[in-house]
This record gives sequence, C-alpha cells and structure tokens, in this order.
Amino acid sequence: MSLIALTQDLEPFPVDNRGLYHHIMSLIISQRIRFRVAQAIRRRIYELQARGDLVQVMDLTAEQRVKVKLGEDKWQIMTNFHNYWSTTDKSPKESLASVSGIGPWTVQCAQIMSGDYSCGFITGDLAVRKWLGQALGLKQAIRPKQIEQLVQDQGLTTEQAGLVFSKIWNHTRH
Repeated sequence: MSLIALTQDLEPFPVDNRGLYHHIMSLIISQRIRFRVAQAIRRRIYELQARGDLVQVMDLTAEQRVKVKLGEDKWQIMTNFHNYWSTTDKSPKESLASVSGIGPWTVQCAQIMSGDYSCGFITGDLAVRKWLGQALGLKQAIRPKQIEQLVQDQGLTTEQAGLVFSKIWNHTRH
C-alpha cells in the first residue's frame, strides 16, 4: 500500500508558530520519553510560569525543575541549547546539531512543527516506526532502512515524505 494512501485520512501535525526556540526546548523535553510524559512536563512548566510557551524556561530554579519533573540530563541539554542560541544568528538549522544533546531527530522535528517538510521522512521516531509497522502488517516496528526503501520505491519527493511523517507523527500523539 502506498504511504500517501495509507495516510490520506490523517491530519498533519498542526503548524506551531511559537518559534524555533520553543520548538527545540519542547523537543528536548520529549527526547527518549513517551509523548504523554513530555506533554505533562510541558503543561506543568506552562502552569508554573503562567505562559503557553517555553521562552522563559531557563528561569526555572532547581526546586521548580524538580517540581515539574524536568530531569537534570534534559536541563543540561536545554542549557547547551540556550547558550548556543544566545551566541548565534539562529538561522542555519544544520548547525543546531552541533549542540551537545541535539541530534537530527530534534532538528528535523522542529522543521515539521514549523510546517517545513523539506527534512523528509524522519526514520528515527520509534512511535512512528511502530505505527507504520503495524499499519503495514508487520509484527514489529519497521526499521529505518525499510522506511527509506519504501519512500524511494514509491518515488516520494522529500516534501511528500515529510508530510507523510507529519501525519503519522500527529496521529501517534493522540
């Protein structure tokens, strides 16, 4: 079955206009944990700071970080990113990956959150790989190389592949 047909009834991840700084901070919180857990951490931060974004997240005290259940490992990555952000022109997305703790998944998902599908299909997202594997009748998550081959065999453009990812990613978050 084609990936386009498989996802035709799914909605893409809604474009979020809170900016790249917010997206990266949000995605750092989401790294290597379940979406719902990350969502709860962000919600507690929003409530604590009476804001709907992460622009002032670096103002959290150590006590507040414990209260919202933001681990020190994530705080270190957030600090690395904040320091980078404060000393850079913020334009080249590729250079974000030079920040310790920020890899391709974080950078590419920030693009998807901004409505930019030029990153293609992000093969490293486990929830998406599990859903796609199940949708294709596999007994386990589809492997990244299999996704790359599917995209290539179906002749999807990079943007089409990114849109397909966005739809599945959004679907797995509900």
